[in-house]
Amino acid sequence: FAEAWRAVHKVFQGYRDVKYEIFNEPFGYEHVGVYLEDMLQIIDEANLPRERCILNGMGYAGDVQSVAGAGWPGLLAYHFYPMWCPEGQRTQENFSNVIKTALAGVSSKVYITEVFLHFV
Repeated sequence: FAEAWRAVHKVFQGYRDVKYEIFNEPFGYEHVGVYLEDMLQIIDEANLPRERCILNGMGYAGDVQSVAGAGWPGLLAYHFYPMWCPEGQRTQENFSNVIKTALAGVSSKVYITEVFLHFV
């Protein structure tokens, strides 16, 4: 991963507004500390500026609180899926409440990088 990110940064390093979402949906990591350690290793080996790196929340990027709580002070990526509200409760109000709860206290450093909304 580091070699690929180094190549990406070489192309985009002059574009200060470009951010790097290091790893999409880290589903399968059982411990946030291991995930954070792996991401920091990639960032450091690729010589990426940490202030331009975005780390996904745990799982399907829905748990940004754990990543922030593990010590990542930087930018976070959050994904939202309707399945996070029970069937029959998928309303705009409930979706909003789920997102506000998930981002409480960290919203100023979160990018919502994926939203899936499909209504039949």
